Amino acid sequence: MNKLLKIWVLAVLFSLVSTLAINSLSFAEAKFGYVDFVKVFNNYKKTITAEEKLGKKGKKKQVEREKLVSQIKKIKDQIEISSEKEKEKKKKDIAEKIKKLQEFDKKVSKELLKEKDDAAKEIIKEFDGVIKEIAKKDGYTFIFNQRFILYGDSSCDLTEKVLDTLNKRYKGR
Repeated sequence: MNKLLKIWVLAVLFSLVSTLAINSLSFAEAKFGYVDFVKVFNNYKKTITAEEKLGKKGKKKQVEREKLVSQIKKIKDQIEISSEKEKEKKKKDIAEKIKKLQEFDKKVSKELLKEKDDAAKEIIKEFDGVIKEIAKKDGYTFIFNQRFILYGDSSCDLTEKVLDTLNKRYKGR
């Protein structure tokens, strides 16, 4: 029984060593790369265009908001010179307008955030496609996000290649 256990342990060790040797051979043949996703995202023409578009929309909404605030201020100014009966009516009017303003703020914030998220998802989907394409074309086994790498030789940096490919394909500007 003791001899059988020794043979079994030796067989397990042999298969473990063989597996490690084969894996280390494959690992040595692997090709690695990394991408600075933040740099690509921030410098991609589509991201810049989307941010400009959102900025313009945000400014338009700010103008609308300022009109609502101006109406509230106007009513507040009128309260001082109003009779008691008119003051109560104007206070109710102010409360309604403040509620409308809060609803407006909430709605606009939600809309802009959704648009920003949708644009980011679309852009990230494009990144993913380009990265997979480069990996297959150039024989990369792994491509990592630079944020999670403690050290990477600059020869493995694919950031500019990914960014150039994305910007060449972008036709929106």
